[in-house]
Amino acid sequence: MELITNGVVPDRWKTSRQPPTKAEMQSTSILKVKITSGSAKFRDGGVSDDKHDLQNEDAQNSVWTGVVPVFSSLGEPVSTTYNKVDVPANVTDFIKDYNNENKEYVLSAIKK
Repeated sequence: MELITNGVVPDRWKTSRQPPTKAEMQSTSILKVKITSGSAKFRDGGVSDDKHDLQNEDAQNSVWTGVVPVFSSLGEPVSTTYNKVDVPANVTDFIKDYNNENKEYVLSAIKK
């Protein structure tokens, strides 16, 4: 369970209640799944206008072309009303790294 917990957020196990309560253990399951195949569709690069559009001054002067980057990001942690400790650094670091990596990936894909 420690490996899985730390696989989601690095070092999260250290900042979790130890040991887990009996109720937590009873309500938690770990399922191993073998993935045999998968597929994804990705697009790299910016806009691909045809040669005619690239030579059309009227179109270039009147129509915006570009890319609106879309990437997933994590928001600020929201503590429970009864929480008495700060958000652990490993959680805030994970959020910052996750958001930066996703944004950088998308922006670099546009430039290809």
